[in-house]
Amino acid sequence: MKNRFYVVALLIYALTIVTIFSWSYKRVEAEMRFNKKDLPEHGIFIITEADPNFEALISAYSRRHPQTPINDLKLFSIFIENSTDRTVVGYRLRWACKKTDGTIIDKVVTETTLWALTNILGPNTESALKHADRVIGPKSYRFISLAAPSESMTGQVSDTDQNSEEELQILKTELRNYTEITVNLDGLFFDDGSFIGTDNKYYGEIKASVDASNDVLKEIESGIQEGKSANEIFKSIEEAANGPDIRLSSASTSRDHYLYEKKLSAQEILNIRKYKGDAKAFEHVRMRLGRTWPVIHKL
Repeated sequence: MKNRFYVVALLIYALTIVTIFSWSYKRVEAEMRFNKKDLPEHGIFIITEADPNFEALISAYSRRHPQTPINDLKLFSIFIENSTDRTVVGYRLRWACKKTDGTIIDKVVTETTLWALTNILGPNTESALKHADRVIGPKSYRFISLAAPSESMTGQVSDTDQNSEEELQILKTELRNYTEITVNLDGLFFDDGSFIGTDNKYYGEIKASVDASNDVLKEIESGIQEGKSANEIFKSIEEAANGPDIRLSSASTSRDHYLYEKKLSAQEILNIRKYKGDAKAFEHVRMRLGRTWPVIHKL
């Protein structure tokens, strides 16, 4: 009898703790302001829990991920709606979390499909974009979260893992320190190279990366036109390919992104030369430069 009493008492205690935590979490959520800054004038919208079509979208996401704790995930997740006829190939989204002391903690999500802007696939780019994982197709939605992998709502289902669950628990704990969260769509690239938004740093990073890829090709083309030998032409390309390793981070400059991409592009050309010979490498360069590249520009 005494053991049964202790078991019942422990169950009541556990249920009380869960109830208090749940009530506390909901109270924090209710007291916190949640804002968004999207780009409606360009047909790009952020959809949060406060928007009427959020429930239908999160329900669709839940059916794709039946084991995910959707109610906990809602506050840390949004959808981007692309209502245009173009494909979004890059974006930078920022959660600005305001603490009780007024300081702002930024949590940033950036995804860019760079090959769509460097015309590697040429006439096959449009077809490839329809099946690409990290783009937002015309008239479609993308789920984006601080606690789960992003995914297209019409594409492949992403895998959630233990790290996602741990991140969610950390975010729920941090939530108590915030009085306001603003989700900002700071910058976005379309597949034609046009950029919208206010994040000049993101714009500069991507433009530098595209320029680097193009410069490697033009450097080889210039050597061919000047009548240089293959060894002379590829000398500077080898120097770029053997340059210092660069680890990109939020503190990286546009110059860092340029050198990083130039090294990768140089290595790509040298691999073609190694396995297919000089003629094929030159043919690849002429083919790439003969295509129409998207022009990186601001709207």
